Amino acid sequence: MAISSAVLEQFRGVLVRTAGGYLRNPIRTHRVTCAVCTTPCPGYERCIPCRKQLHEPGQRADQVAALTYVFANKQSGYVMRGYKAQPRPVQEHRDVVALTAILGLGLHSGCASRLLGNDITHWAAIPSMPAKAEEHPLRRLVTQAAPGLECDLRGAPSAVAPRAISAEHFWMAPVPEGSHVLLIDDTWTSGGHAQSAVLAARDARAAHVSVLVVARWIEPSWAVLEGERKIDPETYLRGLSVRDYDPSICPWTGSSCP
Repeated sequence: MAISSAVLEQFRGVLVRTAGGYLRNPIRTHRVTCAVCTTPCPGYERCIPCRKQLHEPGQRADQVAALTYVFANKQSGYVMRGYKAQPRPVQEHRDVVALTAILGLGLHSGCASRLLGNDITHWAAIPSMPAKAEEHPLRRLVTQAAPGLECDLRGAPSAVAPRAISAEHFWMAPVPEGSHVLLIDDTWTSGGHAQSAVLAARDARAAHVSVLVVARWIEPSWAVLEGERKIDPETYLRGLSVRDYDPSICPWTGSSCP
């Protein structure tokens, strides 16, 4: 369901006022951040996990975008944990995740279509692994904003290594040949979870698969090497950009919309 530009502008104002100071737009700079997941990797096109995934069997996502960086043990990290906390989610955190996801879909799902020259026809929220009986909380937040038809995507009941990439981790109902499937996830850490869902979409006959994640998770222990210096990733990223969070910046390009 399309959301009007006026409503999206209202949502943008609320999100910037409430969370613009601690959310961070992902940075896309060649050989500064990973071309796939935007984690810092100065001197390299891809970070170590994304480089390793190139050599594993199966076709990866055509494109990946994150709406914000979040940092462990900081307010952004608490929000991503709190929005789905059990038994009771934190309502303020849920609102921030909902606004971020809805704005990302409302403002930029068309960008994913234009970059591949193929309109998004289907979408699915990536479920948890192992499979749970209850609905994933992210799906509830994005249903009214996601483009196209929803796909039936299910997680396997068990997995030996759930963070590894495996076509056995998910199952998706077949889609028409030539389809462009948008997979939506809340957090990208190593990428194995999302890329396994991509393999399921490929098995379901999707011609194109884009992945949009709300948050690119960053751990403080992932030190960035700059010459002989080690810099914690949050400090490094803030050195690249000091601007407050701006939902209008395209997550697929890191700048203006295509």
